Amino acid sequence: MPATLTGVLQARLDSLPAIERETLQRASVVGRLFWDAAVVYVGDDDPASVASIWPALGRRELVYPREETAFEGTREYVFKHALLRDVTYESVLLRRRRDYHRRAAEWLIAAGGDRVDEYADLIAAHYAAAGDAATEAHWQTRAGKHAAARFAMPEAERAISRALALLPPDDTATRYELLLEREAIYQLQARRDLQAADLATLAELAAERDDPTWSSEVALRYATLYNFTGDYPASLEAARAAEQWAIAANDVRRQAKCHLQAGQARRARGDYNAAYRDLKLALDLARRAAARDVEAEALRALGVTAQEQGDPTGQFESFMQALALAREVGDRRSERRTLNSLGVMEENRGNYEAARAYFEQSLALGRAIGDRTGIGTVLGNLGVTAMDTGDLAGARAYFEEAEEIARESGDTLGVGIWLLNLAFVVAIEGDIESSLRYYAEAQAVFEEVGDRSSQGYVLNSVGRVLLEDGRAAEAVAPLRQAVTLRDELAQRHLLAESRLLLAEALAECGDV
Repeated sequence: MPATLTGVLQARLDSLPAIERETLQRASVVGRLFWDAAVVYVGDDDPASVASIWPALGRRELVYPREETAFEGTREYVFKHALLRDVTYESVLLRRRRDYHRRAAEWLIAAGGDRVDEYADLIAAHYAAAGDAATEAHWQTRAGKHAAARFAMPEAERAISRALALLPPDDTATRYELLLEREAIYQLQARRDLQAADLATLAELAAERDDPTWSSEVALRYATLYNFTGDYPASLEAARAAEQWAIAANDVRRQAKCHLQAGQARRARGDYNAAYRDLKLALDLARRAAARDVEAEALRALGVTAQEQGDPTGQFESFMQALALAREVGDRRSERRTLNSLGVMEENRGNYEAARAYFEQSLALGRAIGDRTGIGTVLGNLGVTAMDTGDLAGARAYFEEAEEIARESGDTLGVGIWLLNLAFVVAIEGDIESSLRYYAEAQAVFEEVGDRSSQGYVLNSVGRVLLEDGRAAEAVAPLRQAVTLRDELAQRHLLAESRLLLAEALAECGDV
């Protein structure tokens, strides 16, 4: 008797009648899971002559039929063990394997019909084994796009990277298309170094092509990256360049996206009037271009702007319209963002259970699609809810995890926001000096990115901490700065809070 399991299986395979062994070999080329019609096609056999073999192989407990099948009109089988399939496959003559794999791919393409992209990765693998690099590249491309559409990001990245490696150097159009797909994956996963490298290559391809549509898209991708990493002047510059190219290409959809990015950058810098003009124009252009996904994001951004200016009616209406649109068009990223925005709205109203419910929905979506930055944002917002409901330990844990994700993903603004919230928790716990250090670090971040609204939160919070620590005289200066800043930003709902705290500090100092 052979000493190893592999030897036992090989001996058993060798003992089969020739027709059963050859049929099993062709089945092994199709895969551990295979279909009778595929095996017939691979071997160019008469279906009737093969039909009786399956029961025989079943009695020998080599393969088992499955109750359901992926393809109508076929029977689906599976090898008893993966090792049995591997030993059988290794027994197929090398000169036959390539032809068998090519025919297996052809069968899957024909049988797949409208669902063929579900099997694109398997088809690509067959063409790889057949030694057909050009056709493999085509199917790896389709496999990558199909996986990306399902937010199966590791599979999408693997397929797209393989397709890029196989492409001939002169196929710049496909290379550009694939790099856009991969850059979007890196953007979602917040893998900034890889994203920047793909953007640099895309910029080179666009410059060589001298195509305004290509140049506009690349500039838009840069604007998005800069908004996520807090470089708002660079985002505005990239958005302006993208708009000029979009106008040259008469591309209204991209013009809408340009104003969306510009509006978000301006809002982050506290320039609310200009932000509103950009976002309203983005909304109008999106509707003119029937770009429903861009319309949804423009509505959400308008809602955030209304939120920061103390307009509860405007924010609610914008968020609800944005959520309905995002769900209508199946834009899961926009849906996640809008659910998070609705959670913030309910948090600000003091409806903590409603806020937590929105945040949990947003978090589940973020994890499902691999949105690394989004996950950090929602975790931080859950920390705010925990803090407002008295769970300081839970709040600290959420904020620390959110800050870590923000640092990993290059989300500079996020780092500042979660430091700001950590400072508040630490102050409540009684460690005033550590709290003030956190506030100082957060203020440095907000000054670096030009986020004036968040600077107002820091100044207000520092004044509150000093006031509650009995240091009213020290609290007056930051609170005066907060009043001035919030007056300049026309944030009346926040200005009232700063004035109240300043009045308390002045009263404590005896300046009635």
